[in-house]
Amino acid sequence: MDSAKLFHCDFWQSGGLISLEGDQLAIGWGAQSWQAEPSPQSPFSFYFPDFFLADQKPWLTFEHHRIVTIAELAQALPTFLPPSSLGWSPADKQSFAEQCADLSEEIGAGKVQKGVPYAFERCEGFKPAHIQACLASSLKMASHFPLFLYGFWNEREGMLGATPEHLFKQEQYDEWRVDTWAIAGTVETDHTHWEGDPKLKQEHEIVVRGIEESLSPYGKVIREGTSLLPYSHLAHISTPLTLSRQTSLPFETLVQALHPTAALGAYPKKEGQQWLLKMQQRCDRRRYGAPAGWKRGGSDEGHCLVAIRNVQWREGSAMLGAGCGFVKESHVDQEWAELQKKLKAMKEILHL
Repeated sequence: MDSAKLFHCDFWQSGGLISLEGDQLAIGWGAQSWQAEPSPQSPFSFYFPDFFLADQKPWLTFEHHRIVTIAELAQALPTFLPPSSLGWSPADKQSFAEQCADLSEEIGAGKVQKGVPYAFERCEGFKPAHIQACLASSLKMASHFPLFLYGFWNEREGMLGATPEHLFKQEQYDEWRVDTWAIAGTVETDHTHWEGDPKLKQEHEIVVRGIEESLSPYGKVIREGTSLLPYSHLAHISTPLTLSRQTSLPFETLVQALHPTAALGAYPKKEGQQWLLKMQQRCDRRRYGAPAGWKRGGSDEGHCLVAIRNVQWREGSAMLGAGCGFVKESHVDQEWAELQKKLKAMKEILHL
């Protein structure tokens, strides 16, 4: 890789990336173009909408595009001075507790069965040096754990993350196949009795059920075995699901069918949307939990990640968010403790 060409100032002023198969990454740099539709002229387009899919131009292309490996990108990073320390303001526990109280009322009234309250830590002084440090650290972590990188940035704003969660992946083999994963339920990596925890089991099963209901109108959904996936200090319960078809589904049809899953939104989906909108009025989540995708040229091949485990910034102000699955058996203090563990793990992954 020509590191001098790739990592001139354009990359840090205007860049983007997303994980592909294995250790590959799609990267872009140079002039950005936000569009209502993916560009058939570009080899691939990025997809970075807001959580509620209200952006009129969610598709992003760059002047330059390339496919690289994690190792190639890590080796091509320039040497840079460590960034200044960031003073993060603690997440608002009172606001989180109020979200949980609202959700408990919804659950008690039989309107929803599960929701995901969230909270953010915030700071000022986020600079390009922090983007460089985040990317270098994320690449290192992604080479050891099943984390998927994504993000974009320009001189005004950006987002960079390393998520454990795919929303979907659509590829053509003998027939078209849509793969997705129900990932819900967080434990310590040395937790050996997670299968016997009724709260974790209920939380996870609700997410599986929601995905099955979202995809079943398009064909038979096959559920595979459930396992525990380790991610540094934490692990998540995961169940793969597959939909096979003779024809492909439009990219945005899959987004609208699946997003948000009960892992990041609420269940049932339709009734839970009202609760999510109410929480948005209290705390703007921007792209936290939104789809983050990639689409190849004019093909229907592509995939979406779930934009969690990220830092978002605008004009030097940054926010770092996390959420927790809340069901009838949940307790606010336990969920708050889990949220703090997630924030701590994110700071390690992103070198914040």
